[in-house]
Amino acid sequence: MFDNLVPWGIPRRIELKGSIVGVPDRVNKIVEILLKARYKYGGEVDKAIIDSMTKRNVMTRLYSEIVKRSERSGGEQYVDMETYYDLAKWLPITKEDFIKVAEKAGVKVKH
Repeated sequence: MFDNLVPWGIPRRIELKGSIVGVPDRVNKIVEILLKARYKYGGEVDKAIIDSMTKRNVMTRLYSEIVKRSERSGGEQYVDMETYYDLAKWLPITKEDFIKVAEKAGVKVKH
């Protein structure tokens, strides 16, 4: 994974006595983000983080953003599609993702 990120082509990862077995995955994910930020995105950490996110990470962040941006009206929580368009500018999501996660959060989507 890191071969393509560093100009000298040497893989970079955190190992314990020559193996990644037992090394917390989070450590290697942080190394991945830092290398991408430096060598792929010219120092832009946000882009490196987004590029390194798993689908689960994206959906968790989407859930959080929907809940945070939702409004209460008539006893119900809702978000409008403008929220989707705003989030889709920086999160790799589809409309279907947005609607599905909003439903899981108990937030209605106004079209």
